Amino acid sequence: FQLVDDALDYSSTEEVFGKQVGQDLLEGKMTLPLLYSMQKATRAEKSRYGKLLEKEALNDKEITKLRNLVKKYDGVEVTKGVAREYVDNAKSSINRIPGNEYKDSLYSLADFVVERVN
Repeated sequence: FQLVDDALDYSSTEEVFGKQVGQDLLEGKMTLPLLYSMQKATRAEKSRYGKLLEKEALNDKEITKLRNLVKKYDGVEVTKGVAREYVDNAKSSINRIPGNEYKDSLYSLADFVVERVN
């Protein structure tokens, strides 16, 4: 769930997401989409965006710049992929449970979590 939430913070709108996008940035949280993108960024980008991330508070323009960096390096897509891997692993674990309506609910819940970002 958390990985999907982190991806939505960069890729969604407030209307769809149900809360302000970029909230993690406003709170100074380094989540996987940004961590991955900073890892892939050029040296110049790392310097420029690293200075932004050191600031006490970010304005809307700065948040947009960081969201664009995440978009440029597919940080959201990578995060979605990691979330899908966790869901696939969870579903494999569920396979060991005897079939019943609870097992079906667990499968549905796992799929729902990942489908939020599609």
